[in-house]
Amino acid sequence: MSHPKGGRQRYTLLSENLLSVLRDYYRQFQPKTYLFPGVEPLQPLNKSTGQSIFYGAVAKAKLPDRGGIHCLRHSFATHCLENGIEITVVQMLLGHASLHTTAGYLHVRAERLAQIQSPLGLLDLRSAMIPA
Repeated sequence: MSHPKGGRQRYTLLSENLLSVLRDYYRQFQPKTYLFPGVEPLQPLNKSTGQSIFYGAVAKAKLPDRGGIHCLRHSFATHCLENGIEITVVQMLLGHASLHTTAGYLHVRAERLAQIQSPLGLLDLRSAMIPA
């Protein structure tokens, strides 16, 4: 296994839904060496094949082509943070040595900003008014 970016490991989360799909795939295709073999069955799927699948999906979905396949990593981190996972846990998942690097994913989506209410809205200003 290769460890990019200074030899630090990266992790991800495996949902029960995806695990179920992968088990079905395994039962159907029964790969021998790699879960996703390449053209040669004893070799892994080529990196460029994964990128081609990604860019094909982007085109089919008519999404703007920006950010490249790295945007999957960025989206993963953003969704983790938006779902309340602590930034230090996201730091470990991404393999960042510095919390400062992980903090770059702390941008806020416009939809989320629209959901924020002013803390002043929680105040009962009418009861605090001085009677005339």
